[in-house]
Amino acid sequence: MDALVEQTDIQLLYPYELAETTGINPVVGSFTLREALDAMFEGTAFSAGLTQGGTVTVSLKEHGAVREGNVQGKHVQRSLLAGISAFLFGAEAADLALAQDGDESPEAFAIDTIVVTASRREQSLQDAPMAVAVVQPDRFISAGLTSLQDVISYTPGFTFNTNGSGGQTVGRPKGSGSISARGVGQEGFGNTSSGVVGVYVDDVQIGNSTISFDGLLADIERVELLKGPQGTLYGATSVGGAIKYITRRPSLNEFRGRIAADLSFTENGGLNQIYSGRLSAPLVADRLGVTVAGYWEDDGGFTDRVDSTGVVTREDSDDYESFGVSGDVLFQINDRLDFRARVLHQELEYFDASFISLTDAGDGTTLVPRFGRYEHEDEGELPHITENTIYAGTFDYDFDWGSLTSTSSYVNFKHVRGLDVPAGTGTAAVVDFLLGLDPGSSTVELRQGGDTEKFVQEVRLTSTSGDRYEWLAGLYYTDETQDETVFLSAFTPDFLNLQDTREVVDSLEVAAFGNFTFYLTPDLDLTVGARVAYIDRDVTAEQSGTLVGAASPIESFDDTVDTYLFTLRYRPTEDLSLYARIASGYRPGRGVVPLSVPATGLETSSILESDTLWSYEGGVKGSVSDGLITYDLAAWYIDWDNFQTTLRPAPGISGAGNASGGVTSKGVEGSVVLSPYDGVSLSTAFAYVDSALSQDDPLLFGLKGQQLPYEPKWKVSANGSYEFALTPEIDAHVSLSARYIGEQRSAFEDANGFNPSRVNVPIDDYIVADLNIGFKAGVLSANVYVNNLLDEYALHSIRGLRRGNDAIDGRSPLLRPRTIGVVVAADF
Repeated sequence: MDALVEQTDIQLLYPYELAETTGINPVVGSFTLREALDAMFEGTAFSAGLTQGGTVTVSLKEHGAVREGNVQGKHVQRSLLAGISAFLFGAEAADLALAQDGDESPEAFAIDTIVVTASRREQSLQDAPMAVAVVQPDRFISAGLTSLQDVISYTPGFTFNTNGSGGQTVGRPKGSGSISARGVGQEGFGNTSSGVVGVYVDDVQIGNSTISFDGLLADIERVELLKGPQGTLYGATSVGGAIKYITRRPSLNEFRGRIAADLSFTENGGLNQIYSGRLSAPLVADRLGVTVAGYWEDDGGFTDRVDSTGVVTREDSDDYESFGVSGDVLFQINDRLDFRARVLHQELEYFDASFISLTDAGDGTTLVPRFGRYEHEDEGELPHITENTIYAGTFDYDFDWGSLTSTSSYVNFKHVRGLDVPAGTGTAAVVDFLLGLDPGSSTVELRQGGDTEKFVQEVRLTSTSGDRYEWLAGLYYTDETQDETVFLSAFTPDFLNLQDTREVVDSLEVAAFGNFTFYLTPDLDLTVGARVAYIDRDVTAEQSGTLVGAASPIESFDDTVDTYLFTLRYRPTEDLSLYARIASGYRPGRGVVPLSVPATGLETSSILESDTLWSYEGGVKGSVSDGLITYDLAAWYIDWDNFQTTLRPAPGISGAGNASGGVTSKGVEGSVVLSPYDGVSLSTAFAYVDSALSQDDPLLFGLKGQQLPYEPKWKVSANGSYEFALTPEIDAHVSLSARYIGEQRSAFEDANGFNPSRVNVPIDDYIVADLNIGFKAGVLSANVYVNNLLDEYALHSIRGLRRGNDAIDGRSPLLRPRTIGVVVAADF
């Protein structure tokens, strides 16, 4: 079956219990897919079905014969439901939809289960002892949802926070942003050395304090979103969770490809265009295959730039252009050894962020548009360019008792940004305040750039699955250099050097990790895992300026960090799986430029210490009434200590440090799917997150029990879908979905005028509806979509907040207005 999948590029779904089973017929020759399946399973205890979408399903026969019509219809229904559930709510819902087929006839058969790699080995999703969401990128892209933020918006338990840069609005992010999971967030704490959600392309770790790489338009087979700390198997920066782009393997036996065009129009904006394509082909049959892919995107924008009087100086100034290319080579050296090499490259250029200017509504806490609903004041934004390049090579060798995987990778991220801040706005206004000048006396220039290079080598041994035990062990090495420069100057009207900083961070990490699973009974097992990491970081800094003072000597940082994993899994029936999970995570510390404020005499430590987190989780997955209702529920409690953050002791002054206390996060999440008829599904998913400070912290302007900024307590999504045959040659579907994001806060509740950048402003909740209607005939398909169907107007986050004369103002990225488009594609 593996060979069939490789040669035909089909998706295979099957009960996980059959993974170790043998006994189908070998087939050699030229066949259609249906003929090959019939020949392989003739006279066996198995049945193979082929869905309208081209997915092969394998299951055990019961009572001998299986009616082909019934098999076909049931697989169509379950595969459709699973796809919709994964599309909207991730793998939990998809897994539930693919649990147990409840056909009442005596010919009923066990239905399929999605297999994921969250535990660094292939495993049944329903049996995975953690909360994992899986989405199929092509389903999102066909509905005009082309970014990782779109995926996260439909995945309760994750939140994407953005500053509006480069299309960074809800619905089309391509610039930088931070991701949080289960209330473990980075937003509101500034950019520290590491993120809280690790991002991977296969086994290659990318991303740092912010995420700029967005791989959804690349040649991606699926995206796995892992909830909860993943420190044991995935290491640093995965304290809240991890996200994995799983790429398609190149074909070794046939040509396959896809070309697509996405044309849309955003209200109050312009034309948006995305053209993409991919082609996979064998160079040497059964031995050498290659895939090439690429996309080009031209977004028309939807916000306008105005001068101080409100006169429009440039319409749709937040337009941007992005492109990406990738190449993938697979060399099947022999039956046991293969080598795979991959390269991905992305570039983005934009001038303005997608935000609007805000001003006080008159009550000192509520903000309204200062100009028009989609207008922002000219802040002199110069071109911002980002580039991401990933190289990776992987050797896989199969032993009789397990497999050896060795992955080497190099990641390079570059960014260049310029900003001219006009008098009386943003940092220029802060300079006037600090120097006691009349408002509007100063103008400010910002020039910022960065170049990050990261090399990673990982070697992993994985045992085969067994009846009594299985294990995994690995070694990890990374060498990373971050080179960041910031030059901030003011004209008052004399030239004034505010900040001139060049900081180079050299990081080295060596780790050993592994886990061991022991099956106490066939339905009850215990897993114990551990990771030991040695970290060494050195910082070289040159610094001068009125705001920061001269640089002090930087201490080197080294540390040894232990993380652990304990899971207990119990499967009393085929329709029910329960688990308990205890896991820890960490972020490495480093030396930092000490925070020096000459005017106040404040000096902070030159060490940013490691922070640690423990998570306690319990969950249940299953189905009732023969699959009529499926469900996936989880509850967790997280204790995050000494977390890395940005301390703000004075107006306009900030620096990296550790909070004096910690964060406690607790919550519940789940999904429920109802499938009353063939082709019909009703689904819902939710997450409730209570993430708050564990004690008072004056330098965060927060008190014990206050909710973390930009972490909504509620996130809910729902969908109704119907798939049907429009004609014998044309299949059709219609889907209506909605997502709800709860109220957020821009700062802790006791933020005050002494720290104007942390003004506490409420951000209202909102609901967004999306509609998608699609048609497919042969290799051609067309999908018409309306995203933000009701044209909801909502703020995403509040930035650049200032307080003066008992009034506040700022700016905010916006929810993308109603966007109507069509995706036309050919799959061959």
